[in-house]
Amino acid sequence: MKTKIFLISVLICTMLVSVSAVEMGVSPSTLSFSGKTGEQMCKTITITANTPNFNLYAEDNWLPRFGNSKYLQDYTTTSTSLGIQMKYTKQLTFNDKITTDICLTGLKPGQYRGALVLKGAATAGVGVWLNVALTGDNLQPAQTNKVVTTGSTVKSSASRSSGSAFPLLISFVVSLIALIYLLSFNKKLRREREEKTDW
Repeated sequence: MKTKIFLISVLICTMLVSVSAVEMGVSPSTLSFSGKTGEQMCKTITITANTPNFNLYAEDNWLPRFGNSKYLQDYTTTSTSLGIQMKYTKQLTFNDKITTDICLTGLKPGQYRGALVLKGAATAGVGVWLNVALTGDNLQPAQTNKVVTTGSTVKSSASRSSGSAFPLLISFVVSLIALIYLLSFNKKLRREREEKTDW
């Protein structure tokens, strides 16, 4: 009889624990980010729990290489090591339901796969898959303008150099002609003097 009472008590306690167990959910279960490097992208998730003043802790982990693994133990890399800057609230306290933003900025083009894990103090936690696709710009406007400006500057300098060399060339030719004329005239005068001396 005592054994039956004990088993019934254990069963009742188990049922009470099951009823009072914390239930937590998150929506959506997957976030996809697609954009350019250096661009901040944000998505919103909704978290629910059946416990008032529920405390929640969040952290993100990533696959070392892009893949589709469903096992959290494979997500051993930090976002920082992949060149991804994460921005979200790491600790939340709420009643029933809350929405929060998950933002990221990628510095390197490529595809990445991560997991945002949400845990309560007495719960196993839930996860949100993070899919990221980043493209980079090969040609930056600032560099293009710099190259064009430098090219035009060099071209202008070359034009000025050729323009300033032309007058110098003319002056040199005129001076050479004048020098030849003076030498010829001087030679003629000397010859006339010699002829007068002979007379």
